Amino acid sequence: MTGHDGRAGLEHAADDLRLVFENLGDAVCGVVWGEHVWQRGEVTGTPAMDEARRMGAAAARGDTNR
Repeated sequence: MTGHDGRAGLEHAADDLRLVFENLGDAVCGVVWGEHVWQRGEVTGTPAMDEARRMGAAAARGDTNR
């Protein structure tokens, strides 16, 4: 989740997306919070990007228990 607001402003959107995915039969193994970004590219180089890469690599290995 990325957005200009902090995590508090994004939690409702994350909860809604989690419900959509779970109702489609998918499991959500985690959320990466890209806080306080608004423009394209602002999340680049942030800790959120590193976390997203680690989470993606774990998912590719089938490790959903990060």
